[in-house]
Amino acid sequence: MAFFEQFGKRVSDLGQGVAAKTRNFSDITRLNSLISEQEQQITNAYLAIGQSYYANHKDDPEGEEQEKIAYINDALQRVAQYQEQIKLIRGIATCPNCGAEISATAPFCSACGKSTGFAPAQPKRTCPVCGAQVNEGTAFCTTCGNRLDQQEPTPMEPIRPVQQGPAAYPEPTQQGNQERLCPICHARLENGVQFCTTCGAHVPTL
Repeated sequence: MAFFEQFGKRVSDLGQGVAAKTRNFSDITRLNSLISEQEQQITNAYLAIGQSYYANHKDDPEGEEQEKIAYINDALQRVAQYQEQIKLIRGIATCPNCGAEISATAPFCSACGKSTGFAPAQPKRTCPVCGAQVNEGTAFCTTCGNRLDQQEPTPMEPIRPVQQGPAAYPEPTQQGNQERLCPICHARLENGVQFCTTCGAHVPTL
């Protein structure tokens, strides 16, 4: 009987030891969780202090931590540039009146209703001869001179070199230094075009 009593006491002691270790592990886990929570709150407080210091001293040339402040300023500028690039890709702009995000071609803001000053995008069409993008309603391609309002495209002809001596075309009338006029129909021409969009005449570049 004494043997069984001693054996039972040992089993009981072992069970109590395991239970104590289990309670200790649970308490340690709980305490570690509380420590992690407090450390996160401390980190958030540090960040708040840093943000407050930056806001108060970002324009102070004599303040402390100028190197870190300069780095933050540069990083914020880069972030703003990247955000603007994303807006351009998505075709989004910021309303100059209320700051809402709207279409980059909307003449009026959908949020405040005021004029944005943005020019609506002109519809484009593709020249069937050279593949250039031209404005809808244009009679002739500004790149190859093909007439766009006919069913069959006009074959491209090689551009003849400008003759030496007397000018091959009448001297176009100019107003200022930027405006160009077609020498045939006197329509206004955009810079760099080789063909008049009204009559299709070949216009030598100056």
